[in-house]
Amino acid sequence: IVYKNIDYFQTPLAFVGISHIPVVYRKSKPNTIALNEGSVLELDLGEKVIINPGSVGQPRDGNSKSSYILFDEDKLNIMAANAKKLGKPEAAREIVDDLYNLAGDN
Repeated sequence: IVYKNIDYFQTPLAFVGISHIPVVYRKSKPNTIALNEGSVLELDLGEKVIINPGSVGQPRDGNSKSSYILFDEDKLNIMAANAKKLGKPEAAREIVDDLYNLAGDN
């Protein structure tokens, strides 16, 4: 169903949720890329890509730790990450810290 709808997005990058699994969908091969902790994917604005960061509250990728994506707009890439701490408040603090570190604001 993802591939039937990818052309309807008006922007090259779409960040979506719902599956609770960190994955990237694109039209070029490979079409589906599972994102594991630490994996980095270079993005191409000439290609439409749907990015699902996974889930902070209910991950369903076989890893009980919260998963999320760090998007670097300058380098035009994404990096998959998992919170090292279990529990929503602790994981949320860790994610915010990662975002500040990425932005260089700490």
